[in-house]
Amino acid sequence: MATVRSFVAIELNEPARQALAEVQRHLASAVPARTIRWTDPRSIHLTLQFLGDVPLDMIPAITAALRGVSRRVRPFAFDLVGVGVFPDRRRPRIVWVGVREASGVLVALQRSVGEALTPLGFPPEARSFSPHVTIGRAARDASPRDLSAVGEHVTCADVGSVARVAVDHIALMRSDLRPGGSVYTAQAVLGLGAA
Repeated sequence: MATVRSFVAIELNEPARQALAEVQRHLASAVPARTIRWTDPRSIHLTLQFLGDVPLDMIPAITAALRGVSRRVRPFAFDLVGVGVFPDRRRPRIVWVGVREASGVLVALQRSVGEALTPLGFPPEARSFSPHVTIGRAARDASPRDLSAVGEHVTCADVGSVARVAVDHIALMRSDLRPGGSVYTAQAVLGLGAA
């Protein structure tokens, strides 16, 4: 049976992507070369739930469940602020920009997505939701010393407020793994508050 690697996400607007590209350039200029694989700014998104390999015949049911969620949520906005690393500064694997959304709409949206997809066999994420956008990943051959230097630099960097993101839709995304990195394509776009 044919499958497609899928996830549910919030796509970012072009000004936010440009601002994130500037953050990447700023960080890249101060860390050891080829230690971090920087994410193509056109691919940066906020993941609400990773689904994994999904049978193609399930895409319509997933889309319908997400449509039910999106209709109940009004458009909102969040801020991209600060930078950090996962799991810790001594052994960073992910470089991220944080998300601040004070009203709680984003967290409620993520929870609703998980609840809507559970009956279809996609349990909610086991980890608590930590909203962020990934802007870089550690290179496979990066030395522990270089990674530690990245962690120190990133956690001390002051990028402040990066961008404001207006959210008017969520998307069911497809991820195709390619030698140069993953390529993401929207399989369905679901407007927030749309009838």
